[in-house]
Amino acid sequence: MGRKNGFEKAAKKDEELNKDQIINERLNQEDIGTEEIAAMVGITDRSVRDILKKLCNKYEELNLQDFKEGRPYKFKASWNGLLTTLIEVAGLPQYDNRKDQSSLEGHTEHLNVLITGINTYLNDIDRKLVKSHSTYQQAELELKLYDSLLHRIGNVVNQVGMMPSFLRFQTLAGINEALEYVPSQMAHVHSRYLLQKQLYKKDAEESNEINTTSFREDLEAYLVSLLNLRLQGQDGIDESFKIEVVGSTLLEQLVLGDLTAVQSNGIETLVTKTREDILEQSEIKQTLQKVKTVLDSDEVVDQVVLNWIEKILLLLAMSDGSNNKSKEIGKELVRQSVIGNIKLSE
Repeated sequence: MGRKNGFEKAAKKDEELNKDQIINERLNQEDIGTEEIAAMVGITDRSVRDILKKLCNKYEELNLQDFKEGRPYKFKASWNGLLTTLIEVAGLPQYDNRKDQSSLEGHTEHLNVLITGINTYLNDIDRKLVKSHSTYQQAELELKLYDSLLHRIGNVVNQVGMMPSFLRFQTLAGINEALEYVPSQMAHVHSRYLLQKQLYKKDAEESNEINTTSFREDLEAYLVSLLNLRLQGQDGIDESFKIEVVGSTLLEQLVLGDLTAVQSNGIETLVTKTREDILEQSEIKQTLQKVKTVLDSDEVVDQVVLNWIEKILLLLAMSDGSNNKSKEIGKELVRQSVIGNIKLSE
């Protein structure tokens, strides 16, 4: 019996050495096949092929033929680290089960496997690129926030348990009342997001606009879009957008109330400068001067009206030449701003 366990340990050790050897000497350095990915992830060759088909079915930008040269699969050095990460996460038992995947445990495992895969399988350049993207930073913060939430709930339960009966009843009643409207508020936010997403998708289809990888909503989808660019021979780094468009988009979101966190990453300076530049335009400047001859900025009501008129003028100015792509840039920088503020407050 002991001898059998010894053989099993030796076999497992050899398997681990092979995995490390592939990661250190072949992955991201030379073309590999299903056998190498199977050894790294700990599954069979057939499972690799099945999972790859699953990914291609889920993401329309992936085509199974792009991974083949003739009959055999061939995964090129420029993107096989990205593919290995996606294969590993798509092989999770709960990946195909919406109920399991949406559970707290299933979702956190999904994020942990993604983050571990990025740190294990990607080369230095890809790892730096992905880690600089907001979806990676958001995933890391999300895991921390889950832990923090569970810790706080645990503290509440412990404190309630130590209270006398009557005080415990009052406290529980107060907590329940405070949480009563939270689900409906969350549902409202979610429905608004889905509506905006559908409107953007419709506008993009009508204008034949192609979504860029920079604005994917979650980490897995970002990795897929980055893989797609690598399959097309592109590097996935886009520096072509002008800073004026970004500033205008951010200011528009601030005026509409969609942007509330601007005190990081130079965004506050950018928004302020954009606002000042617009208000200095001759036509807008003349209009405001006329309004100020009628309204008294020292009066509260007049100041509210003045602020409202200024916002309207800003929105009118920014409506010229605005497009979906610039709005998506704004959303991306907003997300980075929020993430930066959370990190600063930790």
